[in-house]
Amino acid sequence: MTTQNSARSDLPPALQKAIEETRLRFIETVCGRLPEVEALHIEILRNPADVEAQKKLSFIVHRLSGIAATVGYPELGATAAEIEGILAQFDQSADVKDILTGQVETLLDHMEDAIIDAS
Repeated sequence: MTTQNSARSDLPPALQKAIEETRLRFIETVCGRLPEVEALHIEILRNPADVEAQKKLSFIVHRLSGIAATVGYPELGATAAEIEGILAQFDQSADVKDILTGQVETLLDHMEDAIIDAS
């Protein structure tokens, strides 16, 4: 995955710099949040009634979805938004847990790709 740097070349240099700085802070956040997303997902699977774990994961993915596309990671943002939607209607059924697991795995892949892309 690569960021959308070519689309940013039309922007004024000061704005390009601000977006790049924001992107780097986003990557730092992703690095810190990746293990937390994994741990919260595991906790939700172990204890589907753990509302606190659901709220924490929802907060994290909400934050990721809000900025990801702006800094060049639209797939990461879209997947995070999908997880937020799943958690908003979480009913603890096996089907929903399977859907959540698939989306969390996809999100973790996107997060890892973003980290690699920034390296």
